[in-house]
Amino acid sequence: LYGIIYTCAKSDIQGLSGNLSGLQCGKSVAVSYFGLFAVGDCSIDTAVKNGGIDEIRYIDRDCSSILGYTQITTTVYGTIKKKRTNDETK
Repeated sequence: LYGIIYTCAKSDIQGLSGNLSGLQCGKSVAVSYFGLFAVGDCSIDTAVKNGGIDEIRYIDRDCSSILGYTQITTTVYGTIKKKRTNDETK
């Protein structure tokens, strides 16, 4: 679902919606300029790594576009099973 001039759409990819409080959140973003150049990484894997998530509970994706500029954001909600040390986060 994309509009030529303006788009603002949100879609659920996986999981059950509901109360997401208390869950860790990670995001990943990619942008496109007039469909000519696209940069970024809006993958689920990158969102999981950015949030430090071990177990995925819910995933959604937002797409916003206005006059040739498009941004896609993937948001992953989940839990952390273990405490990370400094060596594991590098």
